[in-house]
Amino acid sequence: MISMSYSDRIEIASYEDLEAIQSFLESVDEPTDDIDPDFTRFFIVRDEAQNRIIGCVGLEIFTGRAMLRSFAIDPEYQETEMGSSLVRKLLDDAFDAGSEAVYVCAANAPDFFWNNEFIGIDFDDIPREIRDSGLFTKDCPRVAAFVRKRIL
Repeated sequence: MISMSYSDRIEIASYEDLEAIQSFLESVDEPTDDIDPDFTRFFIVRDEAQNRIIGCVGLEIFTGRAMLRSFAIDPEYQETEMGSSLVRKLLDDAFDAGSEAVYVCAANAPDFFWNNEFIGIDFDDIPREIRDSGLFTKDCPRVAAFVRKRIL
């Protein structure tokens, strides 16, 4: 296990990072076809020595609510605090934007979110504007775990 703090290594991705983010997400089998760079704000962690992205999470803000999407950690770093650090940064940003809650389709890692104080919810409890987003309509199966964290 690699041990270090990641909070100070988190960057807000620029538009120029989008191609690298999409490549990284594809390498870990995360969907990329509905990412809107004008609507999604990404937070990333880089391996400076290899100049590659090793962790990312995307934030989409809706009216009073937010959606966490495209959350991925390089397999070599999954037993570190990187994931929790990225999610804390995203929650802080969502709070600063006035969101009352953050919603997640946790199809691949529900335990991670439950361990980070998200609660399970029914699909019908997800606000319609989030349910109608490309991620939920195309890439998130109705049988997935859906979670929410209130932040206000």
